[in-house]
Order: sequence, then C-alpha cells, then structure tokens
Amino acid sequence: MRRSFLHDRLNVILAGNDLFATMRNSTRLVYGTSDIYTRKYTDTRMFMCSFSYKFNVSRSKYKGTGAGNTEKSRL
Repeated sequence: MRRSFLHDRLNVILAGNDLFATMRNSTRLVYGTSDIYTRKYTDTRMFMCSFSYKFNVSRSKYKGTGAGNTEKSRL
C-alpha cells in the first residue's frame, strides 16, 4: 500500500508477506512398510514500512511571457 502526503513530498509504503504464517510444507514418503512424514513451517513473515521525503522539490520556473507573439504576428 502506498500513500503520498504533503503534495507528493512525503511517501509512505507499507508491505507485508505471509503475515499469518500460512506457508507450510509437508511431505509423505511410503515405501513398503516404512512411512516417513515431515511437516515444515517456514518463517516467511515479513512486514515493511518505508518513508521517503523529497527535499528542495523544484517547480518549473518558466513563466511564459509570450515574447515570441510579436514576431509571429509580424510574419
């Protein structure tokens, strides 16, 4: 999830992966009279919070005075 504040100067990003620890892996091997069963719970929980701030954001300084309008009208 991404959110911007202060006219896009401050950005906040929240990200998560497997927050409820639902990633499980199980294996069963049957060979003759042998039965091997393994269950693995992997720790893949991840939560990330990122903040970024843009300092000295420059805006366009071009004012557009229309200096070329007289030359266009002359032609």
